[in-house]
Amino acid sequence: TDLHTLDVASLGARLAFTAVGDDGVAGQAARWDVRFSTTPITPATWDDALRAWDVPTPGLPGEPVWVPLSRWSGGTLAPSTSYHAAVRAVDEAGQLGPLSNACTFITPGVTTLFFDDFETDSGAWTLDAPWQRTAETETASGAYCLHDSVDPGAYAPGIDTAATLAPLDLTGHTGAELQFATQWNLQPGLTELLDAGVVEVSTDGLAWERALVFHTTSTPYRMHRLPLGRWDGEATVHLRWRLFADANPSTTGQGWWIDDVHVFVPHAPLRSTPDVIVESEGVGLSPPLLDSYTEAGDAGTPWFSVIAKSAFPVLDASRVRANAISPERGARAVFRPWIPVAGLYDVAVTWPAAANAAAVTFTVTHASGSTETVVDQDDATANAWISLGVHRFAVGDAGSVTLDESSVTGPVDGDRAGRIVADAVRWRLVAAMDPASTEQSGVIWR
Repeated sequence: TDLHTLDVASLGARLAFTAVGDDGVAGQAARWDVRFSTTPITPATWDDALRAWDVPTPGLPGEPVWVPLSRWSGGTLAPSTSYHAAVRAVDEAGQLGPLSNACTFITPGVTTLFFDDFETDSGAWTLDAPWQRTAETETASGAYCLHDSVDPGAYAPGIDTAATLAPLDLTGHTGAELQFATQWNLQPGLTELLDAGVVEVSTDGLAWERALVFHTTSTPYRMHRLPLGRWDGEATVHLRWRLFADANPSTTGQGWWIDDVHVFVPHAPLRSTPDVIVESEGVGLSPPLLDSYTEAGDAGTPWFSVIAKSAFPVLDASRVRANAISPERGARAVFRPWIPVAGLYDVAVTWPAAANAAAVTFTVTHASGSTETVVDQDDATANAWISLGVHRFAVGDAGSVTLDESSVTGPVDGDRAGRIVADAVRWRLVAAMDPASTEQSGVIWR
Protein backbone atom coordinates (compact mmCIF):
# COMPACT_ATOMS: atom_id res chain seq x y z
CA THR A 1 0.00 0.00 0.00
CA ASP A 2 0.97 3.67 -0.05
CA LEU A 3 0.88 4.61 3.66
CA HIS A 4 2.86 7.84 4.13
CA THR A 5 3.00 11.01 6.26
CA LEU A 6 1.30 14.25 5.24
CA ASP A 7 2.43 16.30 8.21
CA VAL A 8 4.90 15.58 11.02
CA ALA A 9 4.94 17.80 14.10
CA SER A 10 6.50 17.77 17.55
CA LEU A 11 3.48 16.12 19.17
CA GLY A 12 1.83 14.25 16.34
CA ALA A 13 1.55 13.44 12.67
CA ARG A 14 -1.01 12.94 9.94
CA LEU A 15 -0.92 9.76 7.89
CA ALA A 16 -2.48 9.14 4.50
CA PHE A 17 -3.15 6.09 2.36
CA THR A 18 -5.43 4.91 -0.43
CA ALA A 19 -8.38 2.80 0.71
CA VAL A 20 -8.57 -0.86 -0.23
CA GLY A 21 -11.51 -3.25 0.04
CA ASP A 22 -12.09 -6.13 2.42
CA ASP A 23 -10.91 -8.46 -0.35
CA GLY A 24 -8.10 -6.62 -2.06
CA VAL A 25 -9.60 -4.02 -4.39
CA ALA A 26 -13.07 -5.57 -4.08
CA GLY A 27 -15.70 -4.86 -1.45
CA GLN A 28 -15.43 -2.33 1.35
CA ALA A 29 -13.49 -2.67 4.60
CA ALA A 30 -15.51 -2.60 7.83
CA ARG A 31 -12.85 -0.51 9.58
CA TRP A 32 -9.18 0.41 9.54
CA ASP A 33 -6.79 -0.70 12.26
CA VAL A 34 -3.96 1.84 12.39
CA ARG A 35 -1.05 1.15 14.74
CA PHE A 36 2.14 2.99 15.67
CA SER A 37 5.16 2.18 17.79
CA THR A 38 8.72 3.26 18.56
CA THR A 39 9.89 -0.14 17.27
CA PRO A 40 9.29 -1.73 13.85
CA ILE A 41 5.80 -3.18 13.36
CA THR A 42 5.59 -6.73 12.04
CA PRO A 43 2.83 -9.36 12.20
CA ALA A 44 4.54 -10.70 15.33
CA THR A 45 4.64 -7.29 17.08
CA TRP A 46 1.28 -5.99 15.79
CA ASP A 47 -0.58 -6.54 19.06
CA ASP A 48 2.09 -4.65 21.02
CA ALA A 49 1.77 -1.48 18.92
CA LEU A 50 -0.48 1.39 20.03
CA ARG A 51 -3.81 1.74 18.23
CA ALA A 52 -4.90 5.08 16.79
CA TRP A 53 -8.53 5.53 17.80
CA ASP A 54 -9.37 8.66 15.80
CA VAL A 55 -9.71 6.74 12.53
CA PRO A 56 -12.34 7.56 9.86
CA THR A 57 -14.98 5.12 8.66
CA PRO A 58 -13.81 3.31 5.49
CA GLY A 59 -15.06 4.51 2.14
CA LEU A 60 -14.83 2.85 -1.24
CA PRO A 61 -11.57 1.35 -2.55
CA GLY A 62 -9.40 3.99 -4.16
CA GLU A 63 -10.57 6.85 -1.93
CA PRO A 64 -7.93 8.78 0.04
CA VAL A 65 -7.84 8.29 3.83
CA TRP A 66 -6.29 10.67 6.39
CA VAL A 67 -5.53 9.60 9.96
CA PRO A 68 -4.28 11.94 12.74
CA LEU A 69 -1.87 10.52 15.31
CA SER A 70 -2.04 13.51 17.63
CA ARG A 71 -4.85 12.17 19.84
CA TRP A 72 -4.90 8.72 21.37
CA SER A 73 -5.76 7.08 24.69
CA GLY A 74 -2.35 7.76 26.26
CA GLY A 75 -1.88 11.38 25.18
CA THR A 76 0.24 12.85 22.38
CA LEU A 77 3.26 11.60 20.50
CA ALA A 78 6.62 12.34 22.10
CA PRO A 79 8.91 14.97 20.56
CA SER A 80 12.31 14.06 19.09
CA THR A 81 11.23 10.43 18.71
CA SER A 82 11.35 7.93 15.85
CA TYR A 83 8.01 6.23 15.12
CA HIS A 84 6.82 3.38 12.91
CA ALA A 85 3.25 3.15 11.62
CA ALA A 86 1.22 0.55 9.75
CA VAL A 87 -2.40 -0.12 8.81
CA ARG A 88 -4.54 -3.19 8.15
CA ALA A 89 -8.06 -3.46 6.78
CA VAL A 90 -10.60 -5.35 8.90
CA ASP A 91 -13.63 -7.10 7.40
CA GLU A 92 -17.09 -7.57 8.94
CA ALA A 93 -16.00 -10.84 10.55
CA GLY A 94 -13.12 -9.10 12.32
CA GLN A 95 -10.47 -10.71 10.12
CA LEU A 96 -7.33 -8.64 9.62
CA GLY A 97 -5.99 -8.00 6.14
CA PRO A 98 -2.31 -7.97 5.17
CA LEU A 99 0.08 -5.54 6.85
CA SER A 100 0.66 -2.33 4.92
CA ASN A 101 4.02 -0.96 3.90
CA ALA A 102 6.18 0.39 6.72
CA CYS A 103 5.94 4.12 7.36
CA THR A 104 8.57 5.75 9.57
CA PHE A 105 8.99 9.33 10.74
CA ILE A 106 10.78 11.38 13.41
CA THR A 107 8.95 14.03 15.42
CA PRO A 108 10.77 17.38 15.77
CA GLY A 109 11.77 18.64 19.19
CA VAL A 110 10.34 21.26 21.53
CA THR A 111 11.71 24.18 23.53
CA THR A 112 11.05 23.34 27.17
CA LEU A 113 9.97 26.27 29.34
CA PHE A 114 9.33 24.16 32.44
CA PHE A 115 9.45 20.49 33.39
CA ASP A 116 8.96 18.74 36.72
CA ASP A 117 8.73 14.99 37.29
CA PHE A 118 8.84 15.58 41.09
CA GLU A 119 11.82 13.27 41.57
CA THR A 120 13.53 16.20 43.30
CA ASP A 121 12.05 19.28 44.99
CA SER A 122 12.15 21.92 42.26
CA GLY A 123 11.00 24.71 44.57
CA ALA A 124 8.66 25.88 41.80
CA TRP A 125 5.39 25.14 43.58
CA THR A 126 3.22 26.79 46.21
CA LEU A 127 1.27 23.96 47.83
CA ASP A 128 -1.82 24.51 49.96
CA ALA A 129 -2.34 21.76 52.53
CA PRO A 130 -2.71 18.86 52.04
CA TRP A 131 -1.02 18.99 48.58
CA GLN A 132 2.46 17.52 48.77
CA ARG A 133 5.25 16.00 46.75
CA THR A 134 5.09 12.40 47.82
CA ALA A 135 6.59 8.98 47.12
CA GLU A 136 3.81 6.61 46.10
CA THR A 137 3.27 3.37 44.28
CA GLU A 138 1.01 5.18 41.80
CA THR A 139 3.12 7.53 39.69
CA ALA A 140 3.32 8.13 35.96
CA SER A 141 7.11 7.83 36.09
CA GLY A 142 9.77 7.49 38.75
CA ALA A 143 8.98 7.31 42.45
CA TYR A 144 7.43 10.73 43.18
CA CYS A 145 4.36 12.70 42.14
CA LEU A 146 2.13 15.51 43.41
CA HIS A 147 -0.92 14.39 45.41
CA ASP A 148 -3.59 16.21 47.39
CA SER A 149 -4.27 13.48 49.95
CA VAL A 150 -2.11 11.52 52.36
CA ASP A 151 -2.18 8.04 50.88
CA PRO A 152 -4.31 6.03 51.56
CA GLY A 153 -6.60 8.58 53.21
CA ALA A 154 -9.51 10.31 51.50
CA TYR A 155 -9.64 14.08 51.06
CA ALA A 156 -11.73 16.11 53.50
CA PRO A 157 -15.30 17.29 52.79
CA GLY A 158 -15.60 20.94 51.82
CA ILE A 159 -11.96 21.09 50.76
CA ASP A 160 -10.76 23.88 48.45
CA THR A 161 -7.01 23.59 47.94
CA ALA A 162 -4.55 24.30 45.15
CA ALA A 163 -1.07 23.49 43.88
CA THR A 164 0.19 26.61 42.10
CA LEU A 165 3.15 26.70 39.72
CA ALA A 166 5.58 29.63 39.80
CA PRO A 167 4.73 32.23 37.11
CA LEU A 168 5.78 31.45 33.54
CA ASP A 169 7.14 34.06 31.13
CA LEU A 170 5.71 33.56 27.63
CA THR A 171 7.24 36.75 26.23
CA GLY A 172 8.43 36.07 22.69
CA HIS A 173 6.74 32.66 22.56
CA THR A 174 3.75 31.59 20.48
CA GLY A 175 1.88 28.32 20.62
CA ALA A 176 3.10 27.14 24.03
CA GLU A 177 1.41 24.08 25.51
CA LEU A 178 0.94 22.52 28.93
CA GLN A 179 1.07 18.74 29.16
CA PHE A 180 0.85 16.65 32.32
CA ALA A 181 0.12 13.10 33.43
CA THR A 182 -2.79 12.63 35.78
CA GLN A 183 -5.23 10.22 37.34
CA TRP A 184 -8.01 10.99 39.79
CA ASN A 185 -10.45 9.32 42.17
CA LEU A 186 -13.10 11.84 43.21
CA GLN A 187 -16.38 11.07 44.91
CA PRO A 188 -19.39 11.87 42.71
CA GLY A 189 -20.93 15.03 44.13
CA LEU A 190 -24.36 14.90 45.72
CA THR A 191 -25.04 18.51 44.70
CA GLU A 192 -24.81 20.30 41.37
CA LEU A 193 -21.37 21.60 42.40
CA LEU A 194 -19.79 18.14 42.43
CA ASP A 195 -16.32 17.25 43.68
CA ALA A 196 -13.92 18.40 41.00
CA GLY A 197 -10.33 19.01 40.07
CA VAL A 198 -9.75 22.01 37.81
CA VAL A 199 -6.80 23.56 36.02
CA GLU A 200 -6.98 27.35 36.10
CA VAL A 201 -4.95 30.09 34.39
CA SER A 202 -4.31 33.68 35.46
CA THR A 203 -2.14 36.58 34.34
CA ASP A 204 -2.17 38.34 37.71
CA GLY A 205 -2.69 35.56 40.27
CA LEU A 206 -6.03 37.09 41.28
CA ALA A 207 -8.54 36.57 38.45
CA TRP A 208 -8.52 32.94 37.34
CA GLU A 209 -9.94 31.37 34.17
CA ARG A 210 -10.96 27.73 34.35
CA ALA A 211 -9.48 25.70 31.48
CA LEU A 212 -9.87 21.99 32.36
CA VAL A 213 -12.17 20.09 34.72
CA PHE A 214 -11.96 16.52 36.08
CA HIS A 215 -14.83 14.61 37.75
CA THR A 216 -15.41 11.16 39.29
CA THR A 217 -12.67 8.60 38.52
CA SER A 218 -10.14 7.91 35.79
CA THR A 219 -7.26 5.47 36.19
CA PRO A 220 -4.54 4.67 35.25
CA TYR A 221 -2.58 7.80 34.37
CA ARG A 222 -3.32 9.59 31.11
CA MET A 223 -1.62 12.54 29.48
CA HIS A 224 -3.69 15.72 29.25
CA ARG A 225 -2.77 18.86 27.37
CA LEU A 226 -3.81 22.48 27.37
CA PRO A 227 -2.83 24.79 24.47
CA LEU A 228 -1.67 28.11 25.93
CA GLY A 229 -1.93 30.11 22.71
CA ARG A 230 -4.55 32.36 24.26
CA TRP A 231 -1.77 33.73 26.49
CA ASP A 232 0.89 34.17 23.77
CA GLY A 233 3.41 36.85 24.70
CA GLU A 234 2.20 37.31 28.28
CA ALA A 235 5.03 38.14 30.69
CA THR A 236 3.31 36.44 33.63
CA VAL A 237 1.16 33.32 33.37
CA HIS A 238 0.07 31.44 36.49
CA LEU A 239 -1.14 27.83 36.39
CA ARG A 240 -2.80 26.05 39.28
CA TRP A 241 -4.35 22.65 39.94
CA ARG A 242 -7.28 23.17 42.32
CA LEU A 243 -9.38 20.53 44.08
CA PHE A 244 -12.69 21.39 45.69
CA ALA A 245 -15.50 19.28 47.14
CA ASP A 246 -18.99 19.63 48.52
CA ALA A 247 -19.71 19.17 52.22
CA ASN A 248 -20.53 15.47 51.98
CA PRO A 249 -17.81 13.22 53.45
CA SER A 250 -15.62 11.51 50.87
CA THR A 251 -15.54 7.92 52.02
CA THR A 252 -13.93 6.62 48.83
CA GLY A 253 -12.34 9.55 47.00
CA GLN A 254 -8.55 9.26 47.13
CA GLY A 255 -7.99 12.57 45.37
CA TRP A 256 -5.92 13.77 42.43
CA TRP A 257 -2.44 12.74 41.29
CA ILE A 258 -0.26 14.98 39.08
CA ASP A 259 3.04 13.98 37.47
CA ASP A 260 5.42 14.94 34.64
CA VAL A 261 4.30 18.57 34.24
CA HIS A 262 5.74 19.98 31.00
CA VAL A 263 5.34 23.46 29.47
CA PHE A 264 6.95 23.78 26.05
CA VAL A 265 6.86 25.39 22.62
CA PRO A 266 6.72 22.87 19.73
CA HIS A 267 9.36 23.41 17.05
CA ALA A 268 6.82 22.19 14.50
CA PRO A 269 3.17 22.57 15.49
CA LEU A 270 0.59 20.49 13.69
CA ARG A 271 -1.14 22.28 10.85
CA SER A 272 -4.35 21.07 12.43
CA THR A 273 -5.60 21.81 15.92
CA PRO A 274 -6.93 19.48 18.64
CA ASP A 275 -10.67 19.00 18.71
CA VAL A 276 -12.52 21.53 20.82
CA ILE A 277 -15.07 19.65 22.92
CA VAL A 278 -17.54 21.33 25.27
CA GLU A 279 -19.35 19.10 27.75
CA SER A 280 -22.27 19.73 30.07
CA GLU A 281 -20.21 18.59 33.06
CA GLY A 282 -19.16 22.19 33.75
CA VAL A 283 -22.58 23.26 35.07
CA GLY A 284 -22.46 24.87 38.50
CA LEU A 285 -18.78 25.81 38.31
CA SER A 286 -17.83 29.40 39.03
CA PRO A 287 -16.02 30.81 37.18
CA PRO A 288 -17.19 28.73 34.21
CA LEU A 289 -14.84 26.87 31.91
CA LEU A 290 -13.19 28.74 29.05
CA ASP A 291 -15.22 26.36 26.90
CA SER A 292 -18.52 26.97 28.66
CA TYR A 293 -21.92 25.35 28.98
CA THR A 294 -25.02 27.21 30.17
CA GLU A 295 -28.70 26.41 30.57
CA ALA A 296 -31.92 28.37 30.30
CA GLY A 297 -35.57 27.59 30.76
CA ASP A 298 -38.77 28.60 32.47
CA ALA A 299 -39.56 27.41 35.97
CA GLY A 300 -41.51 24.54 34.46
CA THR A 301 -38.56 23.30 32.40
CA PRO A 302 -35.84 22.39 34.91
CA TRP A 303 -32.65 20.67 33.82
CA PHE A 304 -31.39 17.80 35.93
CA SER A 305 -28.34 15.53 36.04
CA VAL A 306 -28.44 12.00 34.65
CA ILE A 307 -25.93 9.26 35.42
CA ALA A 308 -25.27 8.56 31.77
CA LYS A 309 -22.73 9.49 29.16
CA SER A 310 -22.09 9.05 25.47
CA ALA A 311 -19.83 6.04 25.02
CA PHE A 312 -17.45 7.96 22.75
CA PRO A 313 -14.01 7.33 24.33
CA VAL A 314 -12.72 10.91 24.57
CA LEU A 315 -15.51 11.93 26.98
CA ASP A 316 -14.42 11.52 30.60
CA ALA A 317 -17.36 12.91 32.56
CA SER A 318 -19.87 10.58 34.17
CA ARG A 319 -22.99 12.76 34.11
CA VAL A 320 -25.00 14.67 31.53
CA ARG A 321 -27.89 17.09 31.75
CA ALA A 322 -31.44 16.18 30.75
CA ASN A 323 -34.82 17.86 30.44
CA ALA A 324 -38.30 16.41 30.03
CA ILE A 325 -40.56 18.11 27.49
CA SER A 326 -42.88 20.65 29.07
CA PRO A 327 -45.72 22.81 27.76
CA GLU A 328 -43.62 25.96 28.18
CA ARG A 329 -41.12 24.81 25.55
CA GLY A 330 -38.52 27.00 27.19
CA ALA A 331 -35.59 24.66 27.78
CA ARG A 332 -32.31 25.54 26.07
CA ALA A 333 -28.71 24.47 26.55
CA VAL A 334 -25.85 26.48 25.05
CA PHE A 335 -22.39 25.08 24.30
CA ARG A 336 -19.88 27.89 23.71
CA PRO A 337 -16.30 26.97 22.70
CA TRP A 338 -13.07 28.93 22.67
CA ILE A 339 -11.89 28.56 19.05
CA PRO A 340 -8.07 28.74 18.84
CA VAL A 341 -7.67 28.91 15.04
CA ALA A 342 -9.95 30.68 12.56
CA GLY A 343 -11.28 28.32 9.95
CA LEU A 344 -13.87 25.83 8.83
CA TYR A 345 -14.99 23.38 11.51
CA ASP A 346 -17.10 20.26 11.34
CA VAL A 347 -19.53 20.62 14.26
CA ALA A 348 -20.87 17.40 15.77
CA VAL A 349 -23.03 16.47 18.77
CA THR A 350 -23.35 13.30 20.82
CA TRP A 351 -25.67 11.90 23.48
CA PRO A 352 -26.17 8.63 25.38
CA ALA A 353 -29.02 6.19 25.00
CA ALA A 354 -30.73 8.01 27.88
CA ALA A 355 -32.36 10.31 25.31
CA ASN A 356 -35.51 9.55 23.35
CA ALA A 357 -36.95 12.84 22.09
CA ALA A 358 -37.68 13.29 18.40
CA ALA A 359 -37.09 16.43 16.32
CA VAL A 360 -34.66 18.25 18.61
CA THR A 361 -33.41 21.55 17.17
CA PHE A 362 -29.68 22.35 17.24
CA THR A 363 -28.74 25.89 16.19
CA VAL A 364 -25.11 26.50 15.19
CA THR A 365 -24.08 30.15 15.51
CA HIS A 366 -21.00 30.76 13.35
CA ALA A 367 -19.13 33.55 11.55
CA SER A 368 -21.59 33.57 8.65
CA GLY A 369 -24.78 33.63 10.73
CA SER A 370 -26.70 30.69 12.16
CA THR A 371 -27.87 27.30 10.88
CA GLU A 372 -30.61 25.10 12.34
CA THR A 373 -30.56 21.31 12.15
CA VAL A 374 -33.32 19.06 13.50
CA VAL A 375 -32.28 15.56 14.63
CA ASP A 376 -33.80 12.70 16.59
CA GLN A 377 -32.11 11.89 19.90
CA ASP A 378 -32.90 8.19 19.83
CA ASP A 379 -31.03 5.01 20.65
CA ALA A 380 -30.14 4.49 17.00
CA THR A 381 -28.08 7.70 16.94
CA ALA A 382 -26.74 7.51 20.51
CA ASN A 383 -23.07 7.08 21.42
CA ALA A 384 -21.78 8.54 18.15
CA TRP A 385 -20.82 11.93 16.77
CA ILE A 386 -23.66 13.33 14.62
CA SER A 387 -22.50 16.09 12.28
CA LEU A 388 -24.33 19.42 12.15
CA GLY A 389 -22.33 20.48 9.08
CA VAL A 390 -19.14 22.41 8.33
CA HIS A 391 -19.20 26.07 9.37
CA ARG A 392 -16.81 29.03 9.57
CA PHE A 393 -15.62 30.27 12.99
CA ALA A 394 -13.38 33.15 14.05
CA VAL A 395 -10.91 32.97 16.92
CA GLY A 396 -12.64 33.45 20.28
CA ASP A 397 -15.96 32.55 21.86
CA ALA A 398 -18.48 34.19 19.53
CA GLY A 399 -19.70 30.85 18.15
CA SER A 400 -22.04 28.43 19.88
CA VAL A 401 -24.41 25.49 19.55
CA THR A 402 -27.84 25.75 21.19
CA LEU A 403 -30.03 22.74 21.92
CA ASP A 404 -33.68 23.81 21.92
CA GLU A 405 -36.82 21.83 22.78
CA SER A 406 -39.17 24.16 20.87
CA SER A 407 -39.64 21.70 17.99
CA VAL A 408 -39.59 18.44 19.96
CA THR A 409 -42.41 16.06 19.09
CA GLY A 410 -41.87 13.14 21.46
CA PRO A 411 -42.24 10.25 22.08
CA VAL A 412 -44.04 10.94 25.33
CA ASP A 413 -44.37 7.48 26.88
CA GLY A 414 -42.12 5.50 29.19
CA ASP A 415 -39.60 6.46 31.86
CA ARG A 416 -37.66 8.58 29.37
CA ALA A 417 -40.75 10.44 28.20
CA GLY A 418 -39.66 13.05 25.71
CA ARG A 419 -36.31 13.50 27.40
CA ILE A 420 -33.78 15.70 25.62
CA VAL A 421 -30.15 15.41 26.66
CA ALA A 422 -27.30 17.92 26.63
CA ASP A 423 -24.06 15.94 26.60
CA ALA A 424 -21.24 17.26 24.40
CA VAL A 425 -20.46 19.18 21.21
CA ARG A 426 -17.26 18.84 19.18
CA TRP A 427 -15.62 21.36 16.84
CA ARG A 428 -13.08 19.69 14.47
CA LEU A 429 -10.91 21.89 12.23
CA VAL A 430 -11.34 21.08 8.53
CA ALA A 431 -9.32 23.96 7.06
CA ALA A 432 -7.63 26.98 8.64
CA MET A 433 -8.46 30.25 6.93
CA ASP A 434 -8.63 34.02 7.21
CA PRO A 435 -11.85 34.64 9.18
CA ALA A 436 -12.73 37.58 6.90
CA SER A 437 -12.38 35.51 3.74
CA THR A 438 -14.73 33.02 2.07
CA GLU A 439 -11.93 31.43 0.05
CA GLN A 440 -9.54 28.70 1.13
CA SER A 441 -7.22 26.72 -1.12
CA GLY A 442 -9.11 27.75 -4.24
CA VAL A 443 -12.48 26.60 -2.89
CA ILE A 444 -15.37 28.98 -2.28
CA TRP A 445 -17.04 28.26 1.08
CA ARG A 446 -20.60 29.39 1.75
